[in-house]
Amino acid sequence: MNIDYQAALEESKRIIICGGDHSSSFKEYSRGYFVTIECIKEVLKNLDIKIIRALTVLSSGDQVFNLIHAGATTIDAFDINELQYFVYKLRFALILTLSYKDFINVNINFNRSWYRESLYELIKGLKKELPEEVYEYYCKILEYCLQNNCNLSGLYYDTPDYFKRANNYLTSEEEYLLLRKKLLETEVNIHFADVLDVPKIVTPGYDIALLSNIADYLHFNLKSFGRLEFEAYIRSFKRLLNREGALINYLYYIKSNAQNVIASTNDVPKNARISIDYLGNDNIFTIKTEPYCVFDEGYYLVRKKMSTRKK
Repeated sequence: MNIDYQAALEESKRIIICGGDHSSSFKEYSRGYFVTIECIKEVLKNLDIKIIRALTVLSSGDQVFNLIHAGATTIDAFDINELQYFVYKLRFALILTLSYKDFINVNINFNRSWYRESLYELIKGLKKELPEEVYEYYCKILEYCLQNNCNLSGLYYDTPDYFKRANNYLTSEEEYLLLRKKLLETEVNIHFADVLDVPKIVTPGYDIALLSNIADYLHFNLKSFGRLEFEAYIRSFKRLLNREGALINYLYYIKSNAQNVIASTNDVPKNARISIDYLGNDNIFTIKTEPYCVFDEGYYLVRKKMSTRKK
């Protein structure tokens, strides 16, 4: 894994000064997430499998942290956005050094203008805990923000106050400290690539694959993304699973958009769109944790040992 630190720094400044990159797609350098907005805790809680080896999107790192807490000892994490490397490494260091309450507060306040100077001092104090390029990156980004009177909200989507409800490692101080203990015992390999290329660069044998809602964005990479394309996408990851393995495709607005639950199928003919009926009601699970249940969230579950039902 090679990160172009200088390019990452310059692209981050550009995104910040633009107030975000104003794109619905993700690319090599994009606005990203500092925390998860998916209820990963409930997804993992409902699975009856032992997780040792996992494949997941990197994003904010929360998928990785939740998987480590759940027992994974080897994780392959992928992303197209190289800026998420810096997020993951920073949050890793924060977990190792901050108290439970302080970690939550830093995540909530990270983007806020009034917090810039405190955050800068926090980063300076983490020099020994951070990879050199990550330390330099955040120091220079925060110096840029202080000099130009801007904040990190252009670079990261805001953290909802309820974000800890999404994570199994934040349900209590005890669980947080359990994750801290496991962090240094887990092998995490990071791959930066387009999601469609990921199955070609990793080795099969996963107990779980967490694909977030990447399917909602795949029409930016493909001319169209309907049933056939979705099936090929799921199949390419399903074949990487162990026999008892599980694949999770996260879904938003599953009731209100029941006739089209994968957003990227909006621009394909109706007979190619992906609905709950098409995926099979037995394969769709709704999130019951507040407020994620209010936001009408859920996930599509595929097990290696069973085929999905089509209608």
